[in-house]
Amino acid sequence: MMKKAQRLLLQRLLTLASFLVAGVGTAIWWRYKSAGTPAPMWVLGVIGYGWAFVALLAFNMIGRTYSRKRRG
Repeated sequence: MMKKAQRLLLQRLLTLASFLVAGVGTAIWWRYKSAGTPAPMWVLGVIGYGWAFVALLAFNMIGRTYSRKRRG
């Protein structure tokens, strides 16, 4: 069983990694778009994964924060 501090660290690392994946993927896509060539499907998949995972983690963090405030 993971301790609370380890869980928080893992969650923050996943959030950072997903945000970096999304940001780098978006930058690569922007370079393709600026050059006038179509972006490969893997770039779009990386962007979709990154932003979707960041959004889900953000929803989770927000929901946990508000549920704690309401109970307290």
